[in-house]
Amino acid sequence: MKILLTVILLFPVISIAKGFEDYIEFSPINYTVTSREISRSGKLIETDLPEKCSIVSLKASRDGFDYDLYIVKFDSLIDLTGFWYRFISDYSTNLKSATSALPLIYGKIDITYKEKIYACWFTGIEQIMFLVVGTDKPSIDDLKYKLSNYR
Repeated sequence: MKILLTVILLFPVISIAKGFEDYIEFSPINYTVTSREISRSGKLIETDLPEKCSIVSLKASRDGFDYDLYIVKFDSLIDLTGFWYRFISDYSTNLKSATSALPLIYGKIDITYKEKIYACWFTGIEQIMFLVVGTDKPSIDDLKYKLSNYR
């Protein structure tokens, strides 16, 4: 009985979580994807990523505006959370960084940096961080919605 209850309680969580591989083919409706790159490690904007992570980078355009989308899969929650705080500190204040997340669970922040909007969030259950960069706020919100609901 306990096993059945555990399976019933975990099933919704497992079915909600999206695998990183599923995001590789992400193509937002009403946007033109101009490039797609899949890599291991490197940098996210100007911040060094841990060695063991995978990144999908998309460049998309719509109505004369260009957007960069990044989906980063971390191998551990510790790496994800550590990177999150370092990344947010690089583009904002330490105070905003400290208040931007529930460690290991969820984080979300919108930052303006070098005249661009950085919409960034992570989900601990997936160990995935998302970043959308651009200048048109309504389209950035649209892309955030499409990524968040890509299930």
